[in-house]
Amino acid sequence: MVQEFGYSGAGEMMTPAEAASGIYPCEAKKWRFGWGSGHTPMAQSEYIREAFKVFASKPYVLGATYYNWRDALKCWQCLQPDCPAETAWGLLDRQGNPKISYEGFKTSAAEIFGNAAIA
Repeated sequence: MVQEFGYSGAGEMMTPAEAASGIYPCEAKKWRFGWGSGHTPMAQSEYIREAFKVFASKPYVLGATYYNWRDALKCWQCLQPDCPAETAWGLLDRQGNPKISYEGFKTSAAEIFGNAAIA
């Protein structure tokens, strides 16, 4: 069972100097690391699709829990609403509207896992 896989769909990347300084993402309000095209709604959706492909290719993976259902109003670490570190991981936005990541999750789960996926 894969516990809490996910990817944030918002936030800029640190410059090389910022990353080398050791500044914490909450302080910089930026990410040190990223995947694909960075931290965008589309990258979040693509990450979910690729993760499902990897999970489905492993016979010993029985399931996965996605983190998080809904974008948070503020970062739980620094308590700031503009911090990408913990605010944009959801499949739904802050108002409860589905993001492109929700469609990626739903479509990928159905394509790869069929009847075992949630609707």
